[in-house]
Amino acid sequence: MGLRQLSIGVSVLAVLLYFLLPFEWINSRYVQVKTVRDLQPQYEYIIVGGGVAGILVASRLSSDPNVFVLLLEAGDQIPWFAHSPYFRYLFDSNKISYGWNVTLSSHNNEHERWDYWRVLGGSGASGNSFYDVPSTSEWDTWAEDRQLLDVWSSNTIDAAFISARNAAAIDAKVRSLTIDSMTEKLRNAAIAEGFRIADDITKKEKIGFSSAFYWRKSDDRSASVLDYLAPEVQSRFNLHILSGARATKIAFDLNGMATGVSYIYEGRLHRVLVNREVVLSAGVIGSPHLLLLSGIGSEEQLQQFSITPIRSLPAVGEQLAGPLSATIHYDTDQDCSTEMNNSFVDWITATLCQNLDSIRFVQSICNRREDSLRKLPTVSATLSTSTANKNSNADFYVTFSPYCSQSKWAISAQVSLLNSYRSGSIRLQSSDASLPPIIEMQSREPFIDLLTKVALRIHSLFMMDSFAKLGIRTSRWQHKECDDEPSERFFSCLIAKSRADLFPSHTSSCAMGNMLTNSVVDKYLRVHGVKRLRVVDASVLPPIASVKGALSSVLMLAERAAKIISDAYRNTS
Repeated sequence: MGLRQLSIGVSVLAVLLYFLLPFEWINSRYVQVKTVRDLQPQYEYIIVGGGVAGILVASRLSSDPNVFVLLLEAGDQIPWFAHSPYFRYLFDSNKISYGWNVTLSSHNNEHERWDYWRVLGGSGASGNSFYDVPSTSEWDTWAEDRQLLDVWSSNTIDAAFISARNAAAIDAKVRSLTIDSMTEKLRNAAIAEGFRIADDITKKEKIGFSSAFYWRKSDDRSASVLDYLAPEVQSRFNLHILSGARATKIAFDLNGMATGVSYIYEGRLHRVLVNREVVLSAGVIGSPHLLLLSGIGSEEQLQQFSITPIRSLPAVGEQLAGPLSATIHYDTDQDCSTEMNNSFVDWITATLCQNLDSIRFVQSICNRREDSLRKLPTVSATLSTSTANKNSNADFYVTFSPYCSQSKWAISAQVSLLNSYRSGSIRLQSSDASLPPIIEMQSREPFIDLLTKVALRIHSLFMMDSFAKLGIRTSRWQHKECDDEPSERFFSCLIAKSRADLFPSHTSSCAMGNMLTNSVVDKYLRVHGVKRLRVVDASVLPPIASVKGALSSVLMLAERAAKIISDAYRNTS
């Protein structure tokens, strides 16, 4: 009993010390925000949405001391303990999530919850950001189909990918996480079976196996989009950031030119004017919603809710795309007891969980810790469902997340199709900006057979000699749910029941292109037929960007957009 009390005491002391020692680093993640009293009546640029794209665009545009930039974010700042290796388990992301309710087009009226964060920095605020790039062949097919190759071909945007992810100001690079023994065994098995290892993040087509990459800083701490707001950026006299400001409408003059933004701050309605451009970066849901509320969208919706029409664009909110994914869990006979809690952080947390888990608050923390241990892939692969094509003609993507369960390694495998996507729409339910839009998304039901084919391919992969030596088998609890041996019927049952929310990313609700019937913005991200208004976020990206997590594509997009906007006014005094 004395040893147990000593362990608890040491744990508590270590936690307190850890809070004090890195206080300067934790404090660096807090951003200097303004109040409405600090704002000017007019800015050169107003950026609506302080997520990944909005922050990067604000950082780049405000580097010009001749312009004033306002960044409006609906949420507040992420809690300080979300940045701490110890205290991150106190962080309940549900409390800062939009929690979008999505209706699925299925016979039993199913729903999904999309947990995009409502904080400064968006879902990229906390770090541990998974980073992979989309297939260049699929990307170029999209750019060609929509006549965007001169601005958005893979060759044209390469420089933006590099400059955005390797930003010298935040000393961040893309690198793999520390490799554990199970990760190494999976890689060695892949090599032994003749699969290509493609560990170069800059490689155009990474067919085969690869390390899973993350956005990290040079001291190996996780990078965050908030790092673009370094102290020297925050201190710029011409950059004003207002959090807790929910945009309600874009204002226009009689000629349909954007003149400002209306927003709610501390319960009161405010308006700020713009003399160059409004940049919408409110996200794949927020941007089309705000366009509709402002009078840009299908005439039918605008008339239904008595909204004054500014521009008829039927594609607003109508091409929402998301990945077709599923998650399958595997057990192995590989021991992980020597690697459990091998870090000081894990030892502290595990001690508290083992001794105080009867307390409801501690139990909730331990549950979040257990969930977090299962959500960091260390290996990814781009493969073909055909066993004859090990290193060519890829048609699916999979990430492998090893985790320790009851002293044995287990693996969570999330599979996604590369050439098929779910489609959906975002529409108004009211002209009241405080009410969320109606989000509808295609069910996975029509694609169960395709996903089952991928699951069978993963199963056959693990049956190969080099993988079979690891004792990999489908997790027992899944057999309880589907009550069958591994077979087509078994995997079809698993796919139907699984949830795939490792990297929630959706695109294309404000599609880019040159035709008014199927796009919202042109190749320079300008809203068709509307002056001084652009959209810069995942809503303009192609569906292929959603498959591997959209972070890399959004960073690239924001980097390129900032240059496009700056170049447009380069000779303006």
